[in-house]
This record gives sequence, C-alpha cells and structure tokens, in this order.
Amino acid sequence: MTARETIEHTGDLIKGVIKEYAGMVTGDEDLRAEGQADYAGSAAQRSADPTGTPADHCARAGQSTHSQDARADETSA
Repeated sequence: MTARETIEHTGDLIKGVIKEYAGMVTGDEDLRAEGQADYAGSAAQRSADPTGTPADHCARAGQSTHSQDARADETSA
C-alpha cells in the first residue's frame, strides 16, 4: 500500500468514526449506519497491510473499537 493510499484510507476511517458518533449524539440512525459503513470499508481496504494500528487489527477481527467504547460508556452510566 502506498503512502497516498494509507492517507486516503485513514481519512475514510476517521470520517466514518465521526459520522458514527454524530449519529449517536443526534439519534440519527442513518448517519450512524453510514459512519459504520465508511469505517468498515476503510478497514477492509487497509486489512491487506500487515502493519497498522490496534484499530486496524480489531477491524480485521470483525470488531470496532469505537463502538465497543461507546457501548461500555452506555452500560456504565
């Protein structure tokens, strides 16, 4: 993966996280779902890269670190 592709996919990942959180805050399930799709698409593109961040490794395992954190916050409140 080239540096340009890495930057593009990282931007998509960040955009997905922001949309998902915005959807959670506003109660807009469509925006939340769109964010999850953006995040998943970016993670899938980056999964071919053997290196990466912990979030990338979780995404490859079918987990979403930001969704897990949000669920933990909801249950502890």
